[in-house]
Amino acid sequence: MTEETMTNQLVREVTDKWWIVLLKGLAAIILGLLFITNILAITIVLGIYLLIAGALDIFHVFTAGENRGNKWLTLIGGLLEIIVGIVIFIEPIYATTFFAALSVYFVAFASLFAGFIAIIRGIQLRKHIDNEWALIIGGVLLLIYGGLLLLNPFISAVALAWAIGIASIVGGILMIVFSFRLRKLGESLD
Repeated sequence: MTEETMTNQLVREVTDKWWIVLLKGLAAIILGLLFITNILAITIVLGIYLLIAGALDIFHVFTAGENRGNKWLTLIGGLLEIIVGIVIFIEPIYATTFFAALSVYFVAFASLFAGFIAIIRGIQLRKHIDNEWALIIGGVLLLIYGGLLLLNPFISAVALAWAIGIASIVGGILMIVFSFRLRKLGESLD
């Protein structure tokens, strides 16, 4: 199979599932608004978000073709999201305490991982979509955000909640913009 055929297959698989990116973007915006407006709901909403995001990632892995390049990374990320979401629902008080104690590191490493993946996907799709910069810039911002959190791990929980809220809203908007670009690309391929 040629590299062009594999790239076209990747583009088709991603554009066929544009609505998954849209749903994750909407969920990220809702999560961001709740982080900013109601700190008490953070833990439960985070659990719900992680369950939904993990399920969507796993669904995408099992409905994508055989030659999907990031299949294992996406599967591992989806499983981790679901595991953390389940733990939050089983032990919400422990999860809240744990989240407050380790949230800086969790969010930092999750942001670094998500930023890295977003940049890779943006670069892979740059020849096939316009304005792939939205995904790449979102990835770079996530890398910067994760790095800044690691530089100062003693940031307060309230400041982190606001930062997560703002980052979730911005990230969600970028995901929604990207999802419509994917949809448009998919329609042009038909």
